[in-house]
Amino acid sequence: MKNILKSLGFKKNWVYEVIVTTEYNGIAHAAPMGVSSSDLRKILVSVYKSAETCRNISETGFFAVNFTNDMSLFYSSLHEKKKIKYIQPKGLVISVLGKADAFVEARVTSEKDADEKIIFTAEVIGFAKNGKRKIQLINRAESLALEALIKASKIKATKDSVKRKHLLDELRYIAFAASKTAPDSSHARMASKLSSLFRHQPKDTSL
Repeated sequence: MKNILKSLGFKKNWVYEVIVTTEYNGIAHAAPMGVSSSDLRKILVSVYKSAETCRNISETGFFAVNFTNDMSLFYSSLHEKKKIKYIQPKGLVISVLGKADAFVEARVTSEKDADEKIIFTAEVIGFAKNGKRKIQLINRAESLALEALIKASKIKATKDSVKRKHLLDELRYIAFAASKTAPDSSHARMASKLSSLFRHQPKDTSL
């Protein structure tokens, strides 16, 4: 099998927002979460132990990654699960979302206990597209960089010390989140630079 993750546009250690589907006793389940890959061959997913997804993966050893940029699907997978329509494309074992753009099926090769979560490492065993739909990966770093710029402009404008401190804390968190979701990316570097700029020049900063 060709390198599916690389062909999809995955970058090492970047976190992509997807919907993971699982099955247990013939019942399909969907949940939004982030996935990543350290080598562009295996998928890592970190799941809370209390989640149904964790139970299903632990019991079966399989899950499917559903790619979509339709936010209504993310909402349904979290709050309106009964409205979800599943399909089972040829060659896949796990049911997937009928409205998603593409699907990667994975088989667990190892799992690691991480406090409240289990980190599953899985090999790609199947891939399918939903017609000719364009596949667009979702990574939060770009939107985080934009949010960092907005926070920076507010920090520069405000004269309220309490509000300024709150905004600085938010900016630091945004920079941290960007570095975790897209390490070494231009978006992460931008957010980090803004955070550092205001940290070292807390009172009078020119952008």
